[in-house]
Amino acid sequence: MLKTTVEHYVKTFECGPDKNIRINNLLLLFQEAAHVSAENLGFGYTDMVKNNRVWVLSNLKLQFLSFPEWMDNIEVQTWPCGFNRLLAFRDYIVNDSKGNRCINATSDWLAIDIDSRKPFNMNDFRTPLPQAEERAMSEPLTRLNPKRMDVGNKIAEIKVPYSSIDENGHVNNSEYVKWTLDAMKANSMRIDNFSSLQISFLSEVFENDTCEIFFAESGNFITLYGKKSDTGEFIFALKIELMEEKVS
Repeated sequence: MLKTTVEHYVKTFECGPDKNIRINNLLLLFQEAAHVSAENLGFGYTDMVKNNRVWVLSNLKLQFLSFPEWMDNIEVQTWPCGFNRLLAFRDYIVNDSKGNRCINATSDWLAIDIDSRKPFNMNDFRTPLPQAEERAMSEPLTRLNPKRMDVGNKIAEIKVPYSSIDENGHVNNSEYVKWTLDAMKANSMRIDNFSSLQISFLSEVFENDTCEIFFAESGNFITLYGKKSDTGEFIFALKIELMEEKVS
């Protein structure tokens, strides 16, 4: 069985004032489900670290049909679904306690060498990576490029705290979403009307680095990106699709 199912009770500290699960906490749940899946299939952290490698998330897109709420019992299903030379693909679906679909998601992962931080060729895995025909989303996932985005306005500057660092020694992927949504809310923007969210990770960030976040809006789409203050190197790019406003 390629699919791994993780059942989860949505806790109060995972939710915002609207009682919906915060997106950054949802990403942490996805990360844990991916870990369990990879461990079960023989290419998880336990096996990877023996060869001085770790998985890092490269690209992720979520499609929101509804948001899980506090006290909901949800089910996260994830499975590997193919690879190319540099990327392994993994999809997710989230169902509520009645089996209704809440979220579809698709992602790309890199396997990097712990010392050199360079990517490993997926064709060289001792345990063959599986293929799967089922996909959570129909459209292919393409990488966001901040050089093709509007320059935008600077809306935040963050000095990376220790609490943002994960077991791989760099900022956890969920933190960028957390920082971005905090910055949007601080600038009086709505963060409860998303139809989809995609984030591409471009470079690693470490404790005490400073990240600048830039924002632009066009129609139903918001684009954001982060870059390092000292070098100007791009850190991440993020694209949000807003729900269509209902006409009364």
